[in-house]
Amino acid sequence: MEILYISIFVIGIILGYTPVAEWFNKLHIKRQYKSFLSQETFYHSVVSSNIRFYNRLSLEDQRKFLFRTFLFKRAKKFHYIEVNENAEMP
Repeated sequence: MEILYISIFVIGIILGYTPVAEWFNKLHIKRQYKSFLSQETFYHSVVSSNIRFYNRLSLEDQRKFLFRTFLFKRAKKFHYIEVNENAEMP
């Protein structure tokens, strides 16, 4: 009987991992997006003045681009060598 319980438990973990991981990822992205919304205008002003490709995108694609830029900046640690740190620079 224990073998049945253990096998059901293992199969449940294998089948349940992906939905739980996707749910956790969605919650994390929603939390990051709320943080992004407070800084969206700053990112828009910096990116629109420096990247011409960005200005040709639709509004929805611009927001996706800005959000991915925000996530990239949050994920990396930037080191400044012979350059002064600036708010417009990552």
